[in-house]
Amino acid sequence: MHSVREPEPHYLLVHQKLKGSFVLVYLTALCVIQGVALADLAFVVGTNSQQFTLTQWVLVLLTFGALIMTWHQYTMQIMSWDWIPDFRDTLLPFTIGALELLFNHLIPLSLSGWLLTLALISALGALGTWHTERQAGKEVNNLPRLTRLRRRLRLLSLYLFGLSLFLLLLALATALGQVQAAELHSARGVLALAIVLLVAAIAAGFCTVTLWYWRAVVAYAQTGYLPGEGQQVREAGQSPGDHQVLQQRLKDLFAPLYLTALSVIQGVALADLALVVAGHAQQFTLTHWLLVLLAFAVLLAAWSQFSMHATTWDWIPDLGDAIIPFGIGALELFLNHLIPLTLSGWLAIFTVGMTMSTLALWRTERRASQESENLPLLTRMRTRFHVLARSSLALAVLGLFLTVASQLSGAQASDGLQAGRGMLALGIVLLTGVGVIGFFIVTVWYWHAIIAYARTGHLPG
Repeated sequence: MHSVREPEPHYLLVHQKLKGSFVLVYLTALCVIQGVALADLAFVVGTNSQQFTLTQWVLVLLTFGALIMTWHQYTMQIMSWDWIPDFRDTLLPFTIGALELLFNHLIPLSLSGWLLTLALISALGALGTWHTERQAGKEVNNLPRLTRLRRRLRLLSLYLFGLSLFLLLLALATALGQVQAAELHSARGVLALAIVLLVAAIAAGFCTVTLWYWRAVVAYAQTGYLPGEGQQVREAGQSPGDHQVLQQRLKDLFAPLYLTALSVIQGVALADLALVVAGHAQQFTLTHWLLVLLAFAVLLAAWSQFSMHATTWDWIPDLGDAIIPFGIGALELFLNHLIPLTLSGWLAIFTVGMTMSTLALWRTERRASQESENLPLLTRMRTRFHVLARSSLALAVLGLFLTVASQLSGAQASDGLQAGRGMLALGIVLLTGVGVIGFFIVTVWYWHAIIAYARTGHLPG
């Protein structure tokens, strides 16, 4: 007689549902919070950029880096561990998001306040890492990897706590010494720059520790062992397939996580473009309106490119996968705000964006080739992949040439079409548009080949 399998107890179903729902809900909320913080940073920069000193521009870069590292830290932990959320899992990301908004607005106001806020964010990061270890330890399926990674997790938490204390001391020193980032041509201004550069060096140290931790997680997921551990005997209680479960989890979560972040960032950039248009529409010339269309096309191209590759290829994400979408989003915000200001500046940012796109395509091919499940399709698509990357590079070269031409000629989008420079500006923008259309054609050609392979197992022709 066949034995009838008894259904799982209801409490186990609830337990699994709570754990399964938490990851994507939490990461979606985190993406939205970081997207809002990025938009707010763009607003602060757009409002105060004319008065910014070198020190304040360094603060902008550090703030942008802090947004990326916060996102990377949280996604790294959420993707690695299972746990059932509680109120603290709501409180931490929203509190850090609120501090990030304060962080942005203190850039033009107070260096000591900025340092104090960063100290609080670091302290919350340490608290969040400790909370992660504690929550992960409550789930049996986490124990094999937690046993291996606990020391690294605690060192990461200790570094964040030490960073918080150091920043607190710096904030106190700058407040007592009345050191401000708004000054530069004085002894206190030079001291402010030195303090900010010191913070940048320490932040780089934190990035190094984070990479060290994440590489250990990835090494465990791929091999079942930590770097330098060697082929040791498995510890008692360790499931032989634990690292494979983690590896598949990291790959499965990458696409929805990446696309959620990208969608939020593109939504922020689109809303920002609408605000720029609403604020300057009365003064826009035909050339300005064409730049608006091109900026909109850049949003479409960025979302199409990244969503296309994230859904096609599997790999385990790293810090670069956090930097790229936020970097592209920042460039898109710059593109929007440069439309009414300077044609050569707009073209320069466009060139940087297409260069980043080329590097991202090269990186995608390299990362995809590291996973065996990608190789059958990648082998067939490699030629098309190279054509796509070269078309992106060609558009970057065209952008560089047109940037130089517009700068040397002094052509501006605000020049009337009756003037010679106005017609030249229009011609430059139209030529850029032709290049963008060509890139779209190559993108569609590439994507249709992937669709054909997915449906038939063969490429067109």
